[in-house]
Amino acid sequence: MKVALVDQFGLKLSDIKSIQTVRTGFAIRANNNGSRTRLITPYSFLEKEGAKVEAAEEWHGYVVKNLPVNINTVGGLRPITDFLGEEIKAATRQDPVTFKQTRHGSPNASTRNWIVYLAEPVKRSFRLFESGPAEPIRKKTQITQCQKCYGYHDPRACNRATRCPRCGAQEQHEQCHNPPKCTNCGGPHEAQYLGCQARPRRKDGIVVRPTQRQLKAIRRLGQQEYEAAHNDTLSEESLPRAAREERLPEQGREELNGRTTPCPSEESEGEAMDATPTPGLPGTGAINLRQ
Repeated sequence: MKVALVDQFGLKLSDIKSIQTVRTGFAIRANNNGSRTRLITPYSFLEKEGAKVEAAEEWHGYVVKNLPVNINTVGGLRPITDFLGEEIKAATRQDPVTFKQTRHGSPNASTRNWIVYLAEPVKRSFRLFESGPAEPIRKKTQITQCQKCYGYHDPRACNRATRCPRCGAQEQHEQCHNPPKCTNCGGPHEAQYLGCQARPRRKDGIVVRPTQRQLKAIRRLGQQEYEAAHNDTLSEESLPRAAREERLPEQGREELNGRTTPCPSEESEGEAMDATPTPGLPGTGAINLRQ
């Protein structure tokens, strides 16, 4: 797709920073204003192919609680939707981009909660009709775990080897029967365990990662826990082959001599930083352009 855009718009490969698949289509990030202007040119070949091209916009969302379903007027009750757009403009001094009811609450309740999207943030809280103060929507930073190597980063930027989510080996098997060993902390659990000490934590809306020093201590403790959980197995495997064969019957010796481990455990790699995906413009099916 990048090569096609470069050919059609007369750009260089370096003019397009990235192209990402998003929920509404594709998000294209240009490297400069000139490239961005060309890409959003009206009646371009993208629109001729049926694509809807829009410049990316940042919306500011607010939750307005306990708005009445109907408004009592001189002529009787009327639905609040007849007046809501004008009320938002009067309270915020700007036209709303869009507004909608939330999915929470009883459909038979006399009041509803609404979400209002504005093009510009408001400096002060506002109220609509008989509502409480509007509350800004704060986006939660997601903790992303790669489903390829099981480190904590955006999988689209991962160039690491595929790892087994159960034992951490560099080969992934559908049915691994080896003891679980986390690829991040080395502890006796699978890589997707939410209680892993190496997993980043969310604090005040910000993802906080363990420092390198903390991660080193976590992995040392994880290895100790793994060894304690599998002490008998590790002690047995540390014996010389001859000593192990003496403990086994003839059939067991044959199995030992022919034994292969389909998914051996290895040391885990360090984790990479999260790459935040570029969000698409909600509900447009658009190609969004960012710089």
